[in-house]
Amino acid sequence: MSSSMQEYKLDQETVTSFLTLLKPNLPYTLSLSRRLQFQHSSPAARIVSSISPTAALRPQDITKQWIIAYVDRSRRPETEIFLASSWENNESTYETIKDDKVIKSLVTDLVVAVADLSYQQSEAADSSPQTTSASNIYTAHLSSPSVVLFGAVHRTTACVIRDLDLLSSDTIEKDGLPEAYHRWVFPLHDARISSDRFMLANGLVYGELREQDFGTVRARTSIPRQDRTLRTLARIAVYDRTNEDVPVAWAFLGVDGSLSTLHVEEKYRGKGVARAVAVRLWEKELKVFTGMESGEKWASADVATYNRESNAVCKGLGGEVAYIDYWLRVDVNKVH
Repeated sequence: MSSSMQEYKLDQETVTSFLTLLKPNLPYTLSLSRRLQFQHSSPAARIVSSISPTAALRPQDITKQWIIAYVDRSRRPETEIFLASSWENNESTYETIKDDKVIKSLVTDLVVAVADLSYQQSEAADSSPQTTSASNIYTAHLSSPSVVLFGAVHRTTACVIRDLDLLSSDTIEKDGLPEAYHRWVFPLHDARISSDRFMLANGLVYGELREQDFGTVRARTSIPRQDRTLRTLARIAVYDRTNEDVPVAWAFLGVDGSLSTLHVEEKYRGKGVARAVAVRLWEKELKVFTGMESGEKWASADVATYNRESNAVCKGLGGEVAYIDYWLRVDVNKVH
């Protein structure tokens, strides 16, 4: 473990301490907060941090920059790391931090720490990915133990990782970074975000998304999904009363609480179904993230910047784009 980083197991006391530090910086720390609150973690999961749990209990006394990450290498090729840092906030830009040696050192130390963790073979991938460019990346990731998937990384930190030349070259696109996403945030304490406002059209009903439907879910998304993860996620489906055997829309809450795999079959689009499904899912299922309080009921979604329809859904729900984020494949061998 690198000198500025320490590794911690996910016991309740440690998680509570780090959530204390993260809460004042919501919604910028939302992905890491929700991942720590999620009720399912593998034995391989660890917290890697430049701040101790004891120090995290007193955020007001911390005067130095910090970085914290949830690390679970056994989840590959899905997201293995969610992180948050002190420099990710509403005033943060790449220009303001690009020359900060302390920040560069912390990011480097985090990657070194991840490289030094005992690599645990991924649990068996239990569903075959689609035959797409995404599946090629999926297969390559599985076969490259040194490549680690960082999820929902704030643009400022993503640029630092890029500048340190730590990215795997297979997914780099514009500006030396992969595909960009809008991080939408939704203040659920806002009374306007309510199922009383967003209702299903006549003839449609909510129901359970069954495991037998997972094949259909995977077929409708370019992002490889595995049954082992889908089983653990809060989810909801919509059915047409004329045929309640086949779902016509569905959505999940990802392991970091983000709205995930939201889909509406083409015949049912343009009827407000996507918005109704999202709100219903938040109202019924956010309870799976333990430790939430009324003052921090935030929801989120990550939408590719080019995806006009999904971005319009998020705007129509009353969301705001908080920042740009990325999924980064980091080659930890590049730090040695």
